[in-house]
Amino acid sequence: MTSGPTSGLLNSASFQAELTALHEAVIYASHLPNHNTFKIHVDNRASIRTSSNSKSTNQTARQIFKILLTNPRIKVSWVKAHAGNIGNESGDQLAKDAMQHGQRYSLTKLPKPHIKGLLRNIASGWQTYGRMATQAGKDL
Repeated sequence: MTSGPTSGLLNSASFQAELTALHEAVIYASHLPNHNTFKIHVDNRASIRTSSNSKSTNQTARQIFKILLTNPRIKVSWVKAHAGNIGNESGDQLAKDAMQHGQRYSLTKLPKPHIKGLLRNIASGWQTYGRMATQAGKDL
């Protein structure tokens, strides 16, 4: 068990939800062809920090760490929340919808096709953002 000012955070439902989303994203990315670099943008620094720690006491964070260690082509970086980033805003909206209308996340009850559908929606948002940024001449 961790101690200090972040110990409550590391056990909160919202933090675990952030880690679960990151975990699903790195699993998805790890199954993509090896010649692709996959960038995952996260607006929660604590989840990046925790999943970068090989000695984390959080099981999900340790699983993320192991996947990233064996898949160096998967890059995780931080983006500012609520800053107009289309992919991040889409992810936030999906999370909000799930909290308001969906069922609580359960490792035993959430069907994989549902997870894949959510990830496709997020990926589609990122692709749209990439096309728009490219057309505008911006570097992602």
